[in-house]
Amino acid sequence: MKPEELIWNKVNDTKVFFADNFYSNPQIVLDTINKLLKNSHVADQEIYQDKAYLFMEVFENEETKKILSSVISDLDAYKKYNNQNYACDESTEIGLCALQSEYNKLHIYGDSELCLKYDLKNKIFVFARDLNPFFKINERVKCIRDGKTNIEIGAISEINILDALCESDCGDKWEETVYKVRFLNENKQFEYQEFVESDLMKHNFNQI
Repeated sequence: MKPEELIWNKVNDTKVFFADNFYSNPQIVLDTINKLLKNSHVADQEIYQDKAYLFMEVFENEETKKILSSVISDLDAYKKYNNQNYACDESTEIGLCALQSEYNKLHIYGDSELCLKYDLKNKIFVFARDLNPFFKINERVKCIRDGKTNIEIGAISEINILDALCESDCGDKWEETVYKVRFLNENKQFEYQEFVESDLMKHNFNQI
C-alpha cells in the first residue's frame, strides 16, 4: 500500500483509519465523545460560542484507546494524520480535530441537526436537533415578569438557544434558552421582553 493510501481511500472517499461505524452511525460518534467526557479522559476542549464542538484532546491510555476503537480502527495512522494537520501534544494526548473535521464533512453539511452541541446543564454533547426550543415562534405563552406576581400573556417573537447562564443559590450552573416575548400594551402597541424558558408556560391558543 502506498503511503497516501493509508490516509485516504479515493475509491469510496473515506479515510481508511476510521471504523465503519464512524461513517454509518453518527450516534456512535456522539456516544464515544460523551464516554470520553464522562470518564474524565478529556485533557482540553473548546466550544464555539453557539455551543458547537470546536476541538478536544484526550489523554492517551489503554482505556481511551478502547473507547476510541469504536470509531477509529487504526489509531497509529489516525494520530499521524491528526498531528500532521492539527496542533496537538502528541507525546501525551490524542487530538480529535481530525475526527471532528471528518464528522462535519460527512454528517453536518446539508444536515445541521446533526451538529454536536454542548449541553452545559447536563455536561454532555448532544445533537443540535435535541436542543430544539420547547416553544415556537408566534406561540402564545404565559409569562411571569421580574418583580411581578401576575401572569401575562404574550407571543414568542425570537428564540436564542441556551443563551442564558443561570445559577442556583447553592452554586449549580446551567444554561437556558432565552425567548423574546411580545405584548400588546394599553396603547395597542407591541412591547418586548426577554424570558428564560423556566419563566414561561404554554397557553391554550397558538398565536396572538
